[in-house]
Amino acid sequence: MTDQLTLSVFDQKDRVIDLPCSGNGYNYEAAEVMNCLRSGKLESNLIPLDETLSIMQTLDQIRA
Repeated sequence: MTDQLTLSVFDQKDRVIDLPCSGNGYNYEAAEVMNCLRSGKLESNLIPLDETLSIMQTLDQIRA
């Protein structure tokens, strides 16, 4: 799937830029999980468990 963006700059011809869409946002997380599983890792170096827990605690506080 490809989205398009039209770039309009004053006194220039519009440019249409193709932007390939590779998912809905969770594709990066899913790819990292697969990389970890294939490597036998229980935790990602990109987003370690402590960071995930910290983010979730912050979100819980916001929701409260």
